[in-house]
Amino acid sequence: MKRIYAAVCAGVVGYCLAYGAADYAKLPRPLYDPVHRTVTVARQAPAGTAVMMGYFGQLVWGLAGGLVAALLGALLGPRLLRRPDALVLWAGWALLALVGVGAFFTFANWP
Repeated sequence: MKRIYAAVCAGVVGYCLAYGAADYAKLPRPLYDPVHRTVTVARQAPAGTAVMMGYFGQLVWGLAGGLVAALLGALLGPRLLRRPDALVLWAGWALLALVGVGAFFTFANWP
């Protein structure tokens, strides 16, 4: 049970960090142009394009980070969760990651 708990908490933290880092660090990601039905990999939409959707590429970064962190959490979790208060700490980190990334994207869209 501790292995699953650690994997889920670490996966949430990894997803949030990778999802936020893809936008903050302007990492290259797949961008979809629905008008021309093409996919390009770039840091940001090229100039002169009306509609480019980078959300799906950002999801790929988040899922990759979440899977890697969940794997590490499953492998290292039972060893790190020996103390009873460690469960609360892992949950706190997961909650903090969700709130932090949510705040980053909320205030990034603020006028």
